[in-house]
Amino acid sequence: MSTLVRRVLIAAAALVLAVIGGLIFVVPNLGDDDAATDTADPSTTSAPSVPGSIDNGRTGFGTPVVDILGRKVTVPNNPVGAPLTQEPAGERSGCDTAGPVTSPTGVQIQQTVGLPTLVSTSDGPTRVDGNVLTGYARTPQGAALAGWNWIGRVYGPGPVAKDAYEKLTVATDELAQKSAGQSWDGEGLSGSSFPAPEAFRIVSCTDDFASVEYAINIPIDDNGQRRTTPAWTVMRAALFHDSGEWRARLDGRSVSATPDVTSIAGFTPWTLS
Repeated sequence: MSTLVRRVLIAAAALVLAVIGGLIFVVPNLGDDDAATDTADPSTTSAPSVPGSIDNGRTGFGTPVVDILGRKVTVPNNPVGAPLTQEPAGERSGCDTAGPVTSPTGVQIQQTVGLPTLVSTSDGPTRVDGNVLTGYARTPQGAALAGWNWIGRVYGPGPVAKDAYEKLTVATDELAQKSAGQSWDGEGLSGSSFPAPEAFRIVSCTDDFASVEYAINIPIDDNGQRRTTPAWTVMRAALFHDSGEWRARLDGRSVSATPDVTSIAGFTPWTLS
């Protein structure tokens, strides 16, 4: 990720680490000071960051791959990601419905810069904007997709993290002060061995706000052995609909992570295509 975003995350929080076969997963669990150091294993980072655009303007897909959980992962020819053709979602649950919120439809896991990206045929994203995907539906489902993809982009290489900060993050004076004078010269984490979340849960939501939790299945324990019972890391992000887009707020009350959760009852699995 960029030096700026890394320092902002560290300044706001302690880091939660989960090791998956040598991949160090860094989660913003906001709270500590700038004295912390970047814990990413150099062997797991993406290609060195370069000034300018990661978006190559290409369309279509290459040969799909399989993630650590055995799920299909598509590989867009554009490393930023590829929006899908949108179709009507039809009747489904939302913020005014008791119980779990319905999944977006036609969800696809894409291998992109940063961590894996989630796209759908019902709630976006609908376009590439610089080095990030935007154009999510103003629905809790759209917020859930936008929140995870924001997390993935802030762990991308410099130009990607910069666009995530500028286009997908709620602007606050506190964040501007913490990030002042920092550069965008960092490398990103590679998501090629890291799984997208298995399910999500809307903690609370309104027309312009959603607090979303993501259940990430961690099949390997800290000793590098495959787990005999499931365990998840649950990440939370707070999304606000601001200037026509879902944007995430970056502070200690809005972003958190809880490792080694043994039940995700009440979460909604993605409807994968």
